[in-house]
Amino acid sequence: TVTPTYGSPELVVDGDFPAGTTAWVFVGGASNQSDGAQIDNTVTAANAYISQELTNSPNGKRFELTYDVIETNGTTLALELLSNLNLNTATIGTNRKITFTWNKVSAFLTIKRISVGTNVTINNVSLKEVPYVLGKEQIVNGDFSSSVGWVGNDLAAQVSVSNNKIRVTNGDTSAAGFTSTDGSPTISVVAGKTYRISYKSTKINSANESTNLFAGSGFNGSNVITTTFTTDGAHEFFYTASSSESLYVMIKNSSAVLGVVFDYEDLSVKEVQYNYLQVAGGDLLKESKVGDVVFNSTD
Repeated sequence: TVTPTYGSPELVVDGDFPAGTTAWVFVGGASNQSDGAQIDNTVTAANAYISQELTNSPNGKRFELTYDVIETNGTTLALELLSNLNLNTATIGTNRKITFTWNKVSAFLTIKRISVGTNVTINNVSLKEVPYVLGKEQIVNGDFSSSVGWVGNDLAAQVSVSNNKIRVTNGDTSAAGFTSTDGSPTISVVAGKTYRISYKSTKINSANESTNLFAGSGFNGSNVITTTFTTDGAHEFFYTASSSESLYVMIKNSSAVLGVVFDYEDLSVKEVQYNYLQVAGGDLLKESKVGDVVFNSTD
């Protein structure tokens, strides 16, 4: 199976490691050589690695990493994630590939040694997002056309709906939020599938723009999703379910001040479907080639 990345922009800067590059950090015996990035801890025995911060949050998204192995002493490098992924660096070769889902909060692309005695040089490092389309909407009344199905996360949270927005006011000195009615979980997820959760937030009278996204199996209970967005505007988070279950989605502000007000709108949860090309207005949203599967999301 070919993983399509055509049409996706290159996310790595200076993947060919030109002299003087400032896009990469070289640590613990790693260095920039004329033929690529050498990750060498044969002398220092240190945690040798190279790293580059990506400009947009990659968490939850799916990527293809490609690279060339220029020199190697037969050892293995790893891509740093929550559970590191071994790269194919024991032999020399070009256009090596690995497809993965980014599952760490950090936006640093880090390639590192696994053990002492590593000496591998890589070049032409490339990272591209795997195109995807979105399935059907799973949120009921996420456009907030009415208040049906939505409540405050606790008794002090003051919730009202108007003009397709839900307004949440701190009724005491704790951060207030909203979630679906107790006994009616917001969504159901399937193990192994990935979902995009998105919404917009606007602070009305707070100096703190941060909002928190949670999702858990119990009403206002323990969570399998906990993430923070630090600014007003549109937000999205990608979540790959580890088990099939029903979840309550909850969104709260981060200000423990009485009377703080936030507006929220356009709450959406959709399944992410990879390796498809989407049609919009009769046109493909990504570049295509012979053999691609085309999916029209309006059908």
